[in-house]
This record gives sequence, C-alpha cells and structure tokens, in this order.
Amino acid sequence: MITPDGSAVEIGVACSDIAAEGFKILYEGQRVMFEVAQTRKGPAAKNVTSRDQD
Repeated sequence: MITPDGSAVEIGVACSDIAAEGFKILYEGQRVMFEVAQTRKGPAAKNVTSRDQD
C-alpha cells in the first residue's frame, strides 16, 4: 500500500506496477513517484518508481 503525502487514504500497488529491475519491493517509508488509475477495486498505483534511485 502507498499513502500519498498529506493524505490518510492508502492506494494499492501490485509488484508488476513497480518499475525496477530484479526483485521488486517497496520499503516502509520509501519515497516513490506514481500515477493513480481507477480499477474495479478502487484506486491503484501504476508506474511506481523510487525517488531514491540517484
């Protein structure tokens, strides 16, 4: 789950939507950028990338 800055709403994210090489994982507190898409189950994060890739 991802929680956007300034919001209490959590957004679901699937491993297949994380733009990374190899093992795809997000860590608690990790800052990411993403797009939001509406799905049958509600909002979902798409094209998730880490802000810490530099």
